[in-house]
Amino acid sequence: MTASIPPSTQADYQRFPTFEPFSFRRDREPIQLANHHYAAHLARTEPSILAGVVNAGAAKTEILRMSPWYMRATAKVAGPLFFDSVDTSAHNVVEAGLHADWDAATYWPKPGNFERRTPIALDESTTDRVVGISRDITGA
Repeated sequence: MTASIPPSTQADYQRFPTFEPFSFRRDREPIQLANHHYAAHLARTEPSILAGVVNAGAAKTEILRMSPWYMRATAKVAGPLFFDSVDTSAHNVVEAGLHADWDAATYWPKPGNFERRTPIALDESTTDRVVGISRDITGA
């Protein structure tokens, strides 16, 4: 699961994986897009695994309960406009687990809409680089 980012997004991986100095504005897209690269890698190297990426949206949970009062107040007022129900946020993940009639690697950009999906087709050399660096870090 990742935040909303289309697989067609162009991201700079020159600073991957350290992203130093970290800048959310500059670095969030390559970090989020790495999920797409990993799904593409699994689909290519493990054909028995269905790999996909889901944007679950902003689930209406108690995640802000420890936030400052002004963030909780803003969420209370604006939340109905931005937050999805837990059912909607979980819908695509559950449907993917219940059905095997979708192709790996797939991206679901819209919470609650299993039929709206995008194939993940990325540059294999970038995917191999991202996965290789990740393996070096984790030792996996």
